Amino acid sequence: MINFVVALASEARPLVEHYELSLLQLAHGFRIYAADTVRLIVTGMGKISAAAGTAYLASFDPHLDQVWLNVGIAGHHSLDAGTATFALKITDQATGKNWYPPQTVAIPGIGVHVTTYDTPMISYPAEVVCEMEASAYYSVATRFSSGELVQCFKIISDNKLTSVSNLTAKKVACLISDHVNEIDDVGQSLHCLAKEEIVKTDQECLKFNQFVQRWHFTVTQQVMLREVLRKARARQAEEILDIEQWEHCGSAREVLSDIDIYLKSLPVAI
Repeated sequence: MINFVVALASEARPLVEHYELSLLQLAHGFRIYAADTVRLIVTGMGKISAAAGTAYLASFDPHLDQVWLNVGIAGHHSLDAGTATFALKITDQATGKNWYPPQTVAIPGIGVHVTTYDTPMISYPAEVVCEMEASAYYSVATRFSSGELVQCFKIISDNKLTSVSNLTAKKVACLISDHVNEIDDVGQSLHCLAKEEIVKTDQECLKFNQFVQRWHFTVTQQVMLREVLRKARARQAEEILDIEQWEHCGSAREVLSDIDIYLKSLPVAI
C-alpha cells in the first residue's frame, strides 16, 4: 500500500485524478481517498494536523512495510518555483530534532535539507526548504514502517522573488500536476522495495521461530533475539540466521552473547 499524506486539497487534486481515487470518507476532519493500492489523506496545515492525519491513516491498516510519501509545496531562498526536491534531512525548527530518511531508491529532483516551522516563513532562512508538516509526518510514519519507506517530496512554490502570498489553489495544483509522473515513479519504486522487505521479514520470522524452538528464550530474550536478527539483516550478515552455526551454545543467553560478539567483529561499513 502506498500512503500519500498531503496538507492541502489543492495538493491532493492531481494525485486523486492520476490514481483515479474515490472519496473513502470525510470524518474527524480528514478527507481520505483510496484505490486498490493507494490511499491519500488531506490533513490540513501544520504539525499537529500532519501528525494526527498520518496516525489516523495508519490505523486503517497498521501492518509494517507500507510506503509513506509526503507530497506538498514548500519555500526556498533561491530555488526556482517548480523545482522538485526530496528530503535528505528533516529538522523540526522548534525542537531542533533531526531525521535522515534513508535513500535506497532513486528519487528525481534535488536532495535538500527540509526544515519544518510552526508558522509560514517569508524570510527563507539559510539554504533550507521551508514548510510546516514534514517533521511531524516523518516522526509518526516511521512508527508504522521502516525509514527507507518513508519519504518526503516537495515542490518549490515560492522564494525570495516569488511571494507565497501570490499562490492560489490553481497554481498549487499545477505545481503538483507537473510532477505527478515523477511522484508516481517514486511511489512505485518504494512499493517494490516494500515487497522485498516483506519477504525478508517473513524469512526473519521463520528463523526467529527456529531459534525459539531450539533454545528456551524468555520474553525479554525474545525481544533481544528479534533485535539481533534485525541487525544481522541490516548488516547483510545473513550467515547469523543459520541456526547450525550456534549449535554449540547451551542456552539462549549464550546464543545472544555469541551473536553479539560476532556482530561486533564485523567491519564497519563506510
